[in-house]
Amino acid sequence: MTMPAHAPHKPATISGGNAINLAAAAERTLEHVQLARLSSRLQHVSNSSAIARAFGGNPDQYAATLARQYTDLAAKLRGTDIVSKAPADRVSARLNQIATLFGWWQSVQAPLATVQLVSTPPGADPQEEGIGAEIFPGYLSIGGVVDNPTSSNPTDEAWWVNTWQYIIPLPVTSSNAPAGARMAYRFNVGASLGFYGEPAVSGSVHAYATVATTPDLAGHPIDYNHYVSSQFAINANLPIPTVPEIVGGTAAFTGSITLTPGKTPAIGILIGLIFGVGGAEQLRVIPGEFSNITLAPPDATSPADLGKIEIRTDLPFWVEAVTKMSAAS
Repeated sequence: MTMPAHAPHKPATISGGNAINLAAAAERTLEHVQLARLSSRLQHVSNSSAIARAFGGNPDQYAATLARQYTDLAAKLRGTDIVSKAPADRVSARLNQIATLFGWWQSVQAPLATVQLVSTPPGADPQEEGIGAEIFPGYLSIGGVVDNPTSSNPTDEAWWVNTWQYIIPLPVTSSNAPAGARMAYRFNVGASLGFYGEPAVSGSVHAYATVATTPDLAGHPIDYNHYVSSQFAINANLPIPTVPEIVGGTAAFTGSITLTPGKTPAIGILIGLIFGVGGAEQLRVIPGEFSNITLAPPDATSPADLGKIEIRTDLPFWVEAVTKMSAAS
């Protein structure tokens, strides 16, 4: 699928949208990413001793600091879980298969994404560094430069966080919709990042999407503290050894919303990009075809599919029939 032509980088309009707890959701994800990164660094701490020594640090003190940071963050996050997505049950999977076979999915175009959070580490110059996106329908063209601005302790990792949001209103539920009717949905969030020059000495890159839904957008805004699913499209450590230096992946989302007569159901999609950068080298992300985050249906084949998700309405009698079929097979 060929991407749209890239336009010069420029900031997008910031809009909160009809959603709450966006900052909390981004912070929670960042903390889980940091915990996983600390675990990885502790497992390979012996390989980092030379780096710590090269920057004038004490390897033993460096290892002790990592262990203390891991213990403190693990205690803070104990009992929480970044990914709540359960595998699709047998009935939902069968409904999706039948809908695909008979072409019952319908497309809905998402509004343009909006910028939500731009977080830079202390000491960074936002005029010279940072990640941004040119926003197209269903397509974020990513570009920019990140590094570790902390010269006093460059073996620590600096964290850069960007988030964008889609809020997608779905068709108004009929006032005479039967109890138990639900709207199924499916879409993919794909991510690809191309790097220029030497990557940072150490670090990681994570692209993810957190999805929350509501049966009544006007009365109950999207709440990311009660999300349906959160998945990573990219979860990679740096430096990237491959040539060309490109990483990518896809997160697939399916689910359903129980409908309320006369109300507008909606889906909120919080897109996040997190860089953890250690050492003194800059990490440059090339904007254009190789650095993007996309929203599209699973069967997308052309740029016209970008920014669309697929939906269908399942009435109770049909769900009951498929439930009986699944039980008998």
